[in-house]
Amino acid sequence: MAKRKFNPIENIKLEHYAYFDPLTDRVFLVTNELHPTHKYYAKITKDQHGELTSTKVNFNDCIIDRVVNSDGTIEHKLITKQMFDEFSFKKNDLIWITEPINVNTEFTVTWDNENKQWKFSITDAGRSVLSGARYDNTLVVFVTLSTDLDFLIRTFYLRIHDILKAGEIIYDFESSIESQIDNLSVSTKKFFTYYGIKHD
Repeated sequence: MAKRKFNPIENIKLEHYAYFDPLTDRVFLVTNELHPTHKYYAKITKDQHGELTSTKVNFNDCIIDRVVNSDGTIEHKLITKQMFDEFSFKKNDLIWITEPINVNTEFTVTWDNENKQWKFSITDAGRSVLSGARYDNTLVVFVTLSTDLDFLIRTFYLRIHDILKAGEIIYDFESSIESQIDNLSVSTKKFFTYYGIKHD
């Protein structure tokens, strides 16, 4: 009897979605499949999907954040209301990351145009000022047009303990405008005292 030949099972990467009401921004469904009738959704991570389906995070504790891409399209992101309230985009509360990296720098942003990536890390000087509850904080970094600070290109939410564990958090560019550093401004809400930026 001839042996049956089985094709190997492919490792399929599942996408996860949070569907919301565009009038209220209220999340009402999370799933790993595109829904045939619901139109508005935010792509979420596997961890976010797990927290919502296990009720560790309540739907009512979430909000939809909108980011305008350089081509004018709108990208929806799911964040908690607590994070939104803490890090809402208010220019008067921001500091601009413009200084080159030096011995005092505690938090570094690297704009790597060769590899088309943003890189974020905490230096030894930065680690030395962390203690207690500060390890549980989330940093937010905004990238805007330098000529129009209301034109938000990217928003990065960076958990302190994730940076410390990985050593460096890396995000790929998502639009061509991110390659034009002279046209960009990078800002954040103050957490550390000394910030630095490096252009690779």
